[in-house]
Amino acid sequence: ALAAAVRENISLTSLNLANNSIKENGGMALARALACNVAITSLQLHTNAIRNDAAILFSQALVGNPFLLSLDLHTCKIGDEGALCLVDAVVNNTTLVTLRLNDNFITDAGGREIADIVGQNTVLTTLDVSSNQLDHATAAR
Repeated sequence: ALAAAVRENISLTSLNLANNSIKENGGMALARALACNVAITSLQLHTNAIRNDAAILFSQALVGNPFLLSLDLHTCKIGDEGALCLVDAVVNNTTLVTLRLNDNFITDAGGREIADIVGQNTVLTTLDVSSNQLDHATAAR
């Protein structure tokens, strides 16, 4: 019901669904809805268990959504695969300025790949990957 409302609503610009019990299927439905939405500029889904598959769908939504400015997915149990898809999508997105992926399951290997990808984006002003599993070598890159 909520995903359908997000898909069709043209006046809602900010949506905060943080700290709920949204699981992967709910996250996937919201990602599909975001791909069709032309108004939301800020989406906060942090502290939900949306995981990798939903994060991958959010990355696909980012590619075609020129409206979203801020996406907060911290503490969403996202691993390397989902995080890399999101960051890769940001390279081709010309509007997203804030992406929060802190406190997820991003490993050091994923962090190194994120570092390589994020250098290609000129729009993103905030990328938060704190409280993941990154080590000194990744931070020094």
